[in-house]
Amino acid sequence: MPRPKRNRKVLSPPAFDAFLPSGTDSAGKEAIELNLEEYESIRLCDYDLLNHAEACELMHVSRATFARIYESARRKVAKAFVEGRAILIQGGDFKFEEKWWKCHDCGSVFNSPGRKKQKDCALCSSDYIEEYSSSAESYCICVSCGYHKKHTPGHPCREEKCPKCKSRMKKK
Repeated sequence: MPRPKRNRKVLSPPAFDAFLPSGTDSAGKEAIELNLEEYESIRLCDYDLLNHAEACELMHVSRATFARIYESARRKVAKAFVEGRAILIQGGDFKFEEKWWKCHDCGSVFNSPGRKKQKDCALCSSDYIEEYSSSAESYCICVSCGYHKKHTPGHPCREEKCPKCKSRMKKK
């Protein structure tokens, strides 16, 4: 049985959920899905100009794992650029150090130090906010009894115990 994946630490969510090409008709083409740890690897190496050793420490993964994540991300971005496809940034095995929130009125993404429940937007004071998560809904399901619950981003399903039968759960 393979060793379970460790959550990759992501410092902050992206400011957007998708990247769309301009000047082409990408509507008929399937979008490329870039998960948050792949986005983070590109941000750390290509934007923040960190080397692999520094980046893997920040993400709490081995250097070999970081290299695989980074290579996968670069291949996906290259494919999207060459083929004129949209890039969707969502999902993955990641965790945030702090809670992040997204405002639906002004579009800002902001964090909440100390993991407190945020009541309104830090920028525009709107109360139309929600905790940051990927746009795709996913669930944790118990393989023994079938119980399921909504997946909480940043908390892997495999670390959850079923409240009914105490078995391990997995992501659906």
